[in-house]
This record gives sequence, structure tokens and C-alpha cells, in this order.
Amino acid sequence: MTLHDIELALEEEAVEVARRNYRELLKHGLTDQNPGRELIRRTIGAVIEAITSWQEDATSGKAGRSIGLARFLAQYDADEVALIALRAVTSACSSREAKLTATAMSIMADLEQIDLIERLREANKQVYLRFVRSTRGRGSRLSADRKLAILRRQFQYVGTFNASTEFTWTASERLQVGVRLIEIIKETTGLIEIVKADVGARHHVTVIRPSADVEAWLKAAQETCAGARPQFYPMVIPPLPWRGAYGGGYLRPARGQKQALMKFAAGGHRVELQNSSLAPVCAAVNAIQET
Repeated sequence: MTLHDIELALEEEAVEVARRNYRELLKHGLTDQNPGRELIRRTIGAVIEAITSWQEDATSGKAGRSIGLARFLAQYDADEVALIALRAVTSACSSREAKLTATAMSIMADLEQIDLIERLREANKQVYLRFVRSTRGRGSRLSADRKLAILRRQFQYVGTFNASTEFTWTASERLQVGVRLIEIIKETTGLIEIVKADVGARHHVTVIRPSADVEAWLKAAQETCAGARPQFYPMVIPPLPWRGAYGGGYLRPARGQKQALMKFAAGGHRVELQNSSLAPVCAAVNAIQET
């Protein structure tokens, strides 16, 4: 095996390690590279419109299935409800098969948090800030129930009201509202299917699964994200020379990806580079990386 072959193998290994790490982070909700965000961006407008219509029908006295439940959402903005519900549903899509009831109750727990956090801020600003500090940076690692438990302890300390009993929705009402929000997402976006899954010989549960199109899109998007940030090892052969803003350095990116000489987010920098000569910069970088 030549040094060139060894270098290729090392770069392939780095990409595979990145894929494994990404899948593990995605499973626990600890990565900022989540394709679910793109699904939310594409569909949130339709979901907001549908939830707004549901709320308006409830307040107008119009009869209909589940209209009575919508009155519980009157205290929330439709965009707020839509974002929370879509986050839960896209997370369920990523896990491929999540229980309908658990997802519905997770949505309602997040909505309850909004109500309680606002009450805590109004009741005692100092205790509110303490809660914010105690949960900052832990959001993705704390379950909804855990966050609620922390909130309720703050209320016990403040003594304003009993957060365990004064939130007036029953468990049944919460479940029904949460399920209806999931159904609205299914009806307006086509992101998911709600199906029965067998558990043992005589038992089954209702689960949320991504639709066939979304399943295929998620798989491709996650594979792209998984290999997007490999931590390459030191090279065993000289890097490819740079002749412009892209194409030098490691071997593997040159075979299908764009390896950038500089990292930047603003599009304006790209325009500037297109109208500038990078020859002196490339010459200096090439001299250094060949040492």
C-alpha cells in the first residue's frame, strides 16, 4: 500500500467517524446540524394558518370535531404553538418511530412551560433569572418533565401559586389537544403518517412515522450532515496545492466536495474573492503546507 493509499484510507476513516458521531448526537438531540430545521422552515407557514383557523373556529362558537379543545390554546400565539409542535414531530421523524401519545404529551409539556416561565418572570424576576441560569446550555439534555419539575420547585420557593395543581388542563385534555396538533401537521404538510405498530403478538401502539418522501429526504440529508464536518488526521503525504479559494488540501474533498481555503458565512466575502487575485495567498499557503 502506497502512502497515497494510506492517506485516502485515513480520510475515509475520518469521515466515517464523523458519521457515527453525528448519528449519536442526533439521537440525543445534541447537534446543531439537524435536517428537521429545514422541514420546519418549509412547513411552518401552513401549520400556523391551520392552527389559527382552529383557534378562530373555537372562539366564534362554530361547531365541529375538537373545536372545544382549541379554547385551551387561546393564551398562545399560533406561531408559537406551530413551532413547538413541529419540533416534536420532526424529532419523531428523525427517530423513525415515536409513540403518538408520548409526542403529544411532550408538545403540551413544552406549552405548559411557556405559561409557567412567564408567570415566574412576573412573580419574581430574581428567581426567574436563577431558573434561566440553571437550565442554560442544558436544554437539549433535559426532558420536558424534568424542566417542569425544576420550574415547579421555583414556584414552591416563590410561594405564588401551586404549579402542580393550578394548571387547569386535565391529562386527558392535554393528550387530546396534543394529538389534534399532530393531526393538523399530518393533514397540512404530509410530513408524517400515524399508524398502528405491533408490540408482541396481541398488542399494538399508535406511532408517528415519516412519510415515504420525507423518509428518503431525511436519509439523504442526514448522510450529508454526517460527513460534513470530519476531523481529518495529519496527512502522510503533501496536501494538494491551492490555486484558488477551493480545491487544495486533503485528497478526499477534492474527489467530490469543496474543500475551502477560508471559512466564512457571509456571501459578500465570496463575491470579493471572485474579483480578487489569490495568487500571493495561495503561494504562501502552499509553501507552508509543503514544509
